Formats: sequence, C-alpha cells, structure tokens
Amino acid sequence: MTDPSYPLTSKRRRLPDEGTLEVFVANEQAAQPVETSRWQQLAENVLEAEGTSVEVVDLRTLVPLDRETVLESVRKTGKAMIVHEDNLTGGFGAEVAAIVAQEAFENLDAPVTRVAAIDTPIPFTPVLEREYLPTEDDILRAARELAAY
Repeated sequence: MTDPSYPLTSKRRRLPDEGTLEVFVANEQAAQPVETSRWQQLAENVLEAEGTSVEVVDLRTLVPLDRETVLESVRKTGKAMIVHEDNLTGGFGAEVAAIVAQEAFENLDAPVTRVAAIDTPIPFTPVLEREYLPTEDDILRAARELAAY
C-alpha cells in the first residue's frame, strides 16, 4: 500500500500502448543519474525497429516504490526486465523482481530478467566504471532474449 504522505514520481512512457516487453529503470546513482531517455531511445530505435514493442517504466523513487505501476505494467505485458546500475546480487532490482514474483507470478509469460552491474566492488576510475556498468549491448541482448521467450 502506498503512503499518501509521499508523492510518487514514477515517469511512465508507453511505446506503444500495447507493449509486449516491459523495462523498469531504477536510478540508484544520485550523483550521475541514469538517463531514462537513453533506454527509451534504445526501445524506439532498435527494439521497435525489430518488431518488439516496449513499455519503459522509470522508477524515479525507490522508497516509496510505486508498486501499483510496476504490477499494472507486468500484468499488461506478461514480461519484465529490470535495468539498474547497482550490483546484480543484493541490488534494488532483486527487490523489484521479488515483488513481481510474489504479486504477479501468474501473469508472467517468462522469467523476470535483470540487467545490472557485475558483482564486484564499485570502481572509481572511468575506465573501470565502463567495464562495471551494464552496457547498451547487455540491455539489448537481454531484451531480445526475453522478447523471444
């Protein structure tokens, strides 16, 4: 249940209205935010061109989490892919995946897919950071596999 004293600021964009694949973007780096438009551009320019319609849900806040939006989208599309910059193990994407599995399992047509940083300590140099964070290729590969499931 959502606490009414906290405004939810999830930004939803549907591409198109009847998406067949859902992507959640969780922003966990306040100093250098994930640009949701980058994921939306991937959806529009690459996946849509390949015939996969995508719904992107940008989770602007993690606490409170807009569970209703997450679950509504999963129930509509039947698939979920969570993209975030934290470690795969123990990252917030695991919590979102657990919520989906617990509350919308019967609506899933495929396993929940997570794309995240590798399970290592966070690097502090730009060269190592590029190796640590998920790439566009990682996201596209996971989205294609999920769409084909």
